[in-house]
Amino acid sequence: MSMSHSGVYPVIYRTIFNGKDWIEEYKEEHHAAYEEEAATEGTQLHDQCLRRNYLEIPIVSGSLHYSISAFEGGKAFPQADGSFKLFRPDRNARRFRNSLGGLYIPCPPEEDILRAIRRTVGQNYRLGFYPRYDKALEKVGFFGAPSMYIRPFVVGESNLTPATSERPTIMIFCLPLGSFFGQKTITLMVSHRARAIKGGIGWIKSAANYTVSAIGRKEAQMKGYNDALFLDFETKKNIEESSATNFFCVMKDGTLVTPDLGDTILPGVTRESVIQIGKDLGMRVEERRLPVEEMLAHAKECFVCGTGGGVVGVSAVEYNDKVTRFAENDTPGEITTQLGTALRNIQFGKTEDRHGWMFEPLS
Repeated sequence: MSMSHSGVYPVIYRTIFNGKDWIEEYKEEHHAAYEEEAATEGTQLHDQCLRRNYLEIPIVSGSLHYSISAFEGGKAFPQADGSFKLFRPDRNARRFRNSLGGLYIPCPPEEDILRAIRRTVGQNYRLGFYPRYDKALEKVGFFGAPSMYIRPFVVGESNLTPATSERPTIMIFCLPLGSFFGQKTITLMVSHRARAIKGGIGWIKSAANYTVSAIGRKEAQMKGYNDALFLDFETKKNIEESSATNFFCVMKDGTLVTPDLGDTILPGVTRESVIQIGKDLGMRVEERRLPVEEMLAHAKECFVCGTGGGVVGVSAVEYNDKVTRFAENDTPGEITTQLGTALRNIQFGKTEDRHGWMFEPLS
């Protein structure tokens, strides 16, 4: 995953709740010109990382010790016309507020979060810190094209008990990002672990959820696979999601199927967008329970999707020591390619934004 902290952009947003009001600031950290920093390597790059990546946070913190925290992940893209736009930041703002509400952590109004996201991007853009549009990547449907990743997150105050935060700090930073996986297809291993349980916080983009995700992914990688695929806790039969992406499959009759949302699956912004694009393209789309054995027997294509990875094909799935293949030679299926290209064409401004998904940054 190419989400290195080495490229954290200079302007970082911070707002602190004092029990009554939110006190906010846009802090411009030390930086050189964009071109100079982009060419920096070795020890200089490491020193640059230290300056912008390390924060003063309480050593005693419920966020640090008990993962009582939540975060978001959004993206912004250079446009074919030379401008720069954010992809569905309103959905990220809403989900972030929902996540904090689910954790009983105070949160600013949704419109204030959205403004902060757009302005953090805009201030970095004003300084020249943003990925450039590469026309040559149009030929490959913008696969792997650089974008700006946007990470809002919350940190609680000093507290050694597992209690929700009452005076949190919310921060937003940006950095350059290519592709989460760096390849057009990946392999999955069905994990014996459960990512989430009913009545839990699987629907929240909480730091706590990603512990099992990280362990499951590591175990899959130890066996030669790229990522883990998690089943529901109750029956251990139905697909839910991978470690950091939602799951889709294309049945042999052409139906696009993805697990329906409950309180155990993260409501992905990319997932929501792919469903809409599928409908726009005339596909039959189903959100329902998806038994892993049905998928293995009747799907002709599979893919995962998320903010970091976009739409990435699944070439093989291992389940109960048996491997089922869906693609060869790192080549995604036809519908996977069609959906991924359609999404990226909207994000990079190559095709019309019919649904009002792209937002201008604020200065």
